Amino acid sequence: MTKRMGRVIGTQLRWALPTLHAWATEHHSLREIGRDDVLAALPDDPMGRYTTMQGLRSIFRILKGRKLVFVNPTTRIHAPRRSSPDPSRWNWTNSGRI
Repeated sequence: MTKRMGRVIGTQLRWALPTLHAWATEHHSLREIGRDDVLAALPDDPMGRYTTMQGLRSIFRILKGRKLVFVNPTTRIHAPRRSSPDPSRWNWTNSGRI
């Protein structure tokens, strides 16, 4: 495993950990987690929703691939993509860069 892969894994795990800790108090296994649980756990802010979804997706994809869970509850759940600001909304007259 490269250093970069280790950082990616660590980052995605940190994104999912708060949700996993919350589920641990209510469930005995990740096999009990369903689509409704995932939707309820996603934060309201777009960036938090995106990062939590990425972390959970990675974990469930690996678990399903190793046949440790039977279904991936994150399938077909769309989180907003990270995006840059809309250039049409930029105030070019006050930016001082033109």
